[in-house]
Amino acid sequence: MSDLIKCPNCGADIDATLSKCPYCGYINIKGAEDQYMDKLEEMRNRLDVVDDEARDEYKKGLFKPLKVIIIVSIIVLVIFLTALLLSARIDRANKDASTHTGEDTLAEMKWEKEHYALYDELYDSGDYEKLTEAIYKDRDEGHSVHRWDHYNFYTYYIYYKETEDTLKKVDGEGWNDYSSVIVTYNCMYFYYMLNDDDEGLDETETEKIGPFADQMLEILTDRLGYDESQLDNLRDRVLNQYGNFDYDKVKEVTEEYKSRYK
Repeated sequence: MSDLIKCPNCGADIDATLSKCPYCGYINIKGAEDQYMDKLEEMRNRLDVVDDEARDEYKKGLFKPLKVIIIVSIIVLVIFLTALLLSARIDRANKDASTHTGEDTLAEMKWEKEHYALYDELYDSGDYEKLTEAIYKDRDEGHSVHRWDHYNFYTYYIYYKETEDTLKKVDGEGWNDYSSVIVTYNCMYFYYMLNDDDEGLDETETEKIGPFADQMLEILTDRLGYDESQLDNLRDRVLNQYGNFDYDKVKEVTEEYKSRYK
């Protein structure tokens, strides 16, 4: 993955280069536009190659105008169809966004006020299981749960919970490609992001997440076999230039070290 953004529809963390959210299908206009420009550049390069080949054929006395015209026409047609498809997707996304009236916005704000208060109660009481159930349900119904004040804390807790559930399966079935990568990714996320100055948590949230962070570090050192000096050396291998996690890089590290996982 490259830089991460939050999907404006479901609130999930997604790769900024994707043309749409893999979880809810919502169009990521910036990613779609970037992919379109990349395809245009690729087509231009292919046209340049065709031009070079045509000149070479001409010099050799073997120039075949009809063949070149057909090739160029096909490439131009592909560019046109690609542009048309992308334009339709972006227009559809804009139309979807424009259908939200002022009344819709007010209704969503009222919903957030009521349901975020419930989230706060569950957060304050430490009932994170029910909190997770409530957020999952509301997000599936299309509500904007990511604007809740403690959503960053919730994200950390989800990584912890996913790791805990995955390790229970590992204890019964052993490690596989998925479990080894996801546990490594989640534990390293805790280790690196919580040690970052820009961790996105306030003082109370940091205190609440502390016990989970301790357990994740214990998994990293005891079950996965990494010591803290290794983790410091691996930082550049698993983070991209923006300080975000790169799934493929974590996967490479996992492949290298997973033979010692317990």
